[in-house]
Amino acid sequence: MTKGQWRAVMGTQPWTAVPDSICPQALGDDPLQPACNVSRTDALQCAAQLATMTGLPFSLPSSATYQALLGGSPFPWGSATDVATVSPFASVRETASVAGILHEAGVALPTGGFYDLIGNVREWTADGGAFGGSSDDNIMTIQANPVISTVPDGIAHPLYGLRLSCPAQ
Repeated sequence: MTKGQWRAVMGTQPWTAVPDSICPQALGDDPLQPACNVSRTDALQCAAQLATMTGLPFSLPSSATYQALLGGSPFPWGSATDVATVSPFASVRETASVAGILHEAGVALPTGGFYDLIGNVREWTADGGAFGGSSDDNIMTIQANPVISTVPDGIAHPLYGLRLSCPAQ
């Protein structure tokens, strides 16, 4: 979910509460960047709000859903970890000129129709934790532990955002 989409659904800008010294890029208000500094509690509320607005069953994807999208590979592009292979698909430490910089959502190459499955921001899951690492994580850490459970549900974090899912109607 981008900052522009979050504002349209929730009417807030949680990324503006991040001190510049912690994550300078989070402060930007580019509507195409991923929404960040979002708690899991707020991500669940966003899904419920969008469901109410549209009448569609929006939710956070489960960890199993993310793993299924990867098709048994550690990453959407396979198992390669070299910068040349990873760069077109993911914004992570190895591919960014500055670690922690948020890139516009949907700019990387898609995998199976899905953009940004790895990098940019960690994405909250329905079953707890967050998937995919952020632009401040390195690719080997993400490969070893694609689902991170280090932030309590009610705590916002500059490197956490969300992706919403909705079954095809």
